[in-house]
Amino acid sequence: MRDSLPADSRSAFPIGCPAHFETVRTLCSRSFYSLHNLLIVDEWLSTTERSLTRRVLFDLENAAVTLKHTGDTQAAFVQAHEAAEKYLKAALSRTGSTKDLKKLGHDIPKIFKELVQAQPRYSCLTLPVENLQRLS
Repeated sequence: MRDSLPADSRSAFPIGCPAHFETVRTLCSRSFYSLHNLLIVDEWLSTTERSLTRRVLFDLENAAVTLKHTGDTQAAFVQAHEAAEKYLKAALSRTGSTKDLKKLGHDIPKIFKELVQAQPRYSCLTLPVENLQRLS
């Protein structure tokens, strides 16, 4: 299998290491499947993070159903806002923050500020967070 890879990729898989290759190939396939099908692989999440991300999925599904069946954009924005709040709290928890998530309330800018302080790479979400806050 290693020999069928492009030359620049072969170096990642030492000769005589088929088990390693199969493990990496399986994990890559699973990751692609999860992204393609919008699945959350939550085995690595804490109980709190897992609960929040599952609620995010419910909120987003409810927003889509609301738009489809009633056309109520304001209700859909509120549901999307609730999903974003939960996602940001799960991300904050995942950074190792010891902040009490319930004490952060429903204030997305406050949650986002805490998240960016804990993990600056999330700053790329500044504009989407501002837009969501403005629209809801």
